[in-house]
Amino acid sequence: MLDLTGGIRTRIDAALQSALWAGIAAAAVGAGVLFVLIALFVALAERYDALTACIAMGALFVAAAAVAGLACMLAGGRRPRRAPAPVDARKLFAAGSAEAADALHDAGIDLAEGVKQAVRRRPLTALGLMLCAGFVFGVTRR
Repeated sequence: MLDLTGGIRTRIDAALQSALWAGIAAAAVGAGVLFVLIALFVALAERYDALTACIAMGALFVAAAAVAGLACMLAGGRRPRRAPAPVDARKLFAAGSAEAADALHDAGIDLAEGVKQAVRRRPLTALGLMLCAGFVFGVTRR
């Protein structure tokens, strides 16, 4: 029983550490995008004038907002999917080791099926998330 809680605590700590590094990576990407946009504005302002650069950048952001709004409208039309049944933690800790192992096995199968469905529905998004997760994992393991 103590070994099971120690393993869970280790996984939670690893997940929190991964979330922290993912947050740092997201902030770095945000800062990088901000600096690229500032450089684009400065380049446009030098080539044309400041007013034209502002109009061009504004049009860029309006177009991005229109694409995002269209994506939200398309995604909003889908009906919600039923979530798999949650694992009852009290049952895990109150049950014997064989029942706990069966419950964890079932939860793992449900998780694997959910990941497979997500990859089938959105393969490019899954690929991007896997690349980000691999990068974060590689950075944290150095």
